[in-house]
Amino acid sequence: MKSIFFIAAFLFFITPTLYSQKGAGASCPAGDCDCIRTRALSAVLARQHERAINKLQAWRTCDPAAATEADSLTLAVFHAIEREKLIALANDLAYRAQITLRDGYRTEAFRLAEIVHTFVQPHHPDALGVLLESYYYNSDPDSTHRLPWNATLQGHTYGVRSVAFSPDGAKIATASMDNTAIIWDLSTGRPKPVVVLKGHRFGLKDIAFSPDGAKIATASLDKTAIIWDVTTGKLIHTLKDHTDPVRSVVFSPDGALLATASDDGSSKIWKVATGELVRTLYGHDGKVRSVAFSPDGSKIASAGYDSTAVIWNLADGSRLSSLTEQIGKVRDMAFSPDGRILATASLNNNAKLWDAVTYKPIATLSGHTNAVRNVAFSPDGAKIITGSDDNTAIIWDVATAKPVTTFEGHSGE
Repeated sequence: MKSIFFIAAFLFFITPTLYSQKGAGASCPAGDCDCIRTRALSAVLARQHERAINKLQAWRTCDPAAATEADSLTLAVFHAIEREKLIALANDLAYRAQITLRDGYRTEAFRLAEIVHTFVQPHHPDALGVLLESYYYNSDPDSTHRLPWNATLQGHTYGVRSVAFSPDGAKIATASMDNTAIIWDLSTGRPKPVVVLKGHRFGLKDIAFSPDGAKIATASLDKTAIIWDVTTGKLIHTLKDHTDPVRSVVFSPDGALLATASDDGSSKIWKVATGELVRTLYGHDGKVRSVAFSPDGSKIASAGYDSTAVIWNLADGSRLSSLTEQIGKVRDMAFSPDGRILATASLNNNAKLWDAVTYKPIATLSGHTNAVRNVAFSPDGAKIITGSDDNTAIIWDVATAKPVTTFEGHSGE
């Protein structure tokens, strides 16, 4: 196998003169083994597989001493043929999965994409897109519930740290370390930037739409959060009470409040209409990296680098519980849609499920080999997805706490 990789590298770097030497179309003189070799290598480089095999066999006959090299190259050509067949099969199945999903047959689309991911080409981007879309964006065959396929959003000049969909699925917002956020229109099926939000002095770490989709909130390393008008892009309020970078922003279910989490060890609650600070929640001995409202808006949870998650009573700011059992530094958290379960993602390579009423641990999701950074429930609450520094995302069945699908398409954190 090493010889094949060496030969492939040789073919990649070999000079283009192979195509012109002695005339690509002329026949080689009888017994001119170097000429036959040149023709063979040219055919290999041009992916003319049948011609390459014929020329390699001719070279082997002409120069028996080159038999080993000719056989290795022939084997490499056969491997290339098999790879191309697999790619063609993967492309065909992925396309069929996309069409099936477009027509509203979510289960069938998922099965086709799963075949590609599991048996044909694990990293095929279209198949991965259908798998995710089948879970999260196609419960209604209405076109507004689907992601545009094969879309790359290019507009930022530095790393993107957070993305969010509008409630109606017609827009997506991206937050970048280039100090800006961009709102993209998805309604035409081909994303286009419609508003650029400029107002932060340093990079953005999080972004969120309000429940009615009319406002956006951004969190920044400049120690502020900003509330924006989605339609006009105008800055509505700058929230300035934190003393360290703001890492997370989230609207309450009724859209009246905004919660922020900061490296200063606090979470803060703000009135969206006025930008007024309502309450500061102190309960962590270290950075607070994430906040989440319960679906009924009665509780708020904060995730800390002090290896705790704290549940608060939103009405009076009192602490209801601290979750500490083998939890590790908590990076993210989410309530299930029915509010009965709280999920935490930790830097100890695990995610945990907690009873959001008794605050007792339900299950530990063990499967990642590095820090777990993100966690989210599916709309029906039956599945949960985790993202990790091990370059994978895993979808879990909530009832059994067992992994359903692992996505391995990333090459970095």
